[in-house]
Amino acid sequence: PVYEYVPVSTRDPLDMEIANVVNSLAHGLIIKRNDPPLRGTPKENDEIRAQYSFAGPLTTKIVTCKLTTLSRPGASGKSKRVMCRVGGGWQDLRMYVLSRQT
Repeated sequence: PVYEYVPVSTRDPLDMEIANVVNSLAHGLIIKRNDPPLRGTPKENDEIRAQYSFAGPLTTKIVTCKLTTLSRPGASGKSKRVMCRVGGGWQDLRMYVLSRQT
């Protein structure tokens, strides 16, 4: 079965970006936010982090996710990326979800 992630708060940019990424992929993970939602709208350059649980058919993993904003010279606008804390480093959320499928 394919599960859809519904963001806890529409004012939380991290939650909205996680919903955009995971709902664009076909996956069998049940994803839930463990931390409470943000109370207000964050400022432009605030680092936003939260813990999420990724439940597969056999195990559940609790992962810290953060929203990063990439701005490159010459590129138009800024791009957002959700990174997951895996082991001792950070991995893109899209790659993490795909690697949990196997």
